[in-house]
Formats: sequence, C-alpha cells, structure tokens
Amino acid sequence: MLETGLINRPMSDLLMSLGHTDCIAIADAGLPLPVDVPVVDVSLKVNMPTMTDVLEEVLQYFLCERYLLAAELERANPSIYRQTTDLLQMSLGTPEREIISHEDLKRKLGSCKGIIRTGDFHAYSNVLLYAGSSSRFTRECT
Repeated sequence: MLETGLINRPMSDLLMSLGHTDCIAIADAGLPLPVDVPVVDVSLKVNMPTMTDVLEEVLQYFLCERYLLAAELERANPSIYRQTTDLLQMSLGTPEREIISHEDLKRKLGSCKGIIRTGDFHAYSNVLLYAGSSSRFTRECT
C-alpha cells in the first residue's frame, strides 16, 4: 500500500495521463461540470478540501506552464486569488497567467482531460492548469 505522495488513485491516474499542454481543472463545489469530462470528486464537506488545498498538493506532482483564473475571483475573494497566484508562483516560478471571465472559463472546461471537484464553497474558486514539459526533454539540434 502506498503511504506517501498522492494516495488518491483517480487523481494520481489523471495526473499520470497528462502530456504537454493537456489541461485539468480544479473546481469549487458549485461549478457546473460538463458531462463528458471525467471528474475526480474529492469533496468531503463544505470547504473541505478547498481549491487551494488541492492545488497545493497537485503542484507537488504537476509541472504547469500556464493557468487560467476567472476575473471574478479577484473581485469576490481577493485573499483566495492571492493565495492561488502565490502558490502557483512559488511552485512554478512565473507560469503564464490568463485572466478570463467566469463564463469563458466554464466554456473551456470541455477541453480539459479531467476535473478535480473540491468541497470549496468560495465563489469562483476554480483554476485551469496546462501541463508543461520537463527540462529532461532534449534536442539533438536547436
């Protein structure tokens, strides 16, 4: 039995399936989810776990080259916005950030390889993460 690392099997399987530029979402409890995208539901109760709890854990195993947030998050929950962007910058340096409307973010969910649904009840607490590629990939010619 695995006793360290990411022990949620569906979440681990989702992360292991990703290639460069593939997208996943970490969603709050209220985000309407498309029926044709796999969902890993880790919600337990109200605000457990939060989107930022899950994001912090996922970033230990996921190389992100860019991310999307809804503009409404900064207005509705500025502390969560700051916590989210701080986590991404601490973990990743300076990934490309795109701020879009919540409606546009919901439309982009259909292109995700998977969605991790949390118990977060803070409005607009959703992030789309795009997989980067490792520096281990080399080129014979540049």
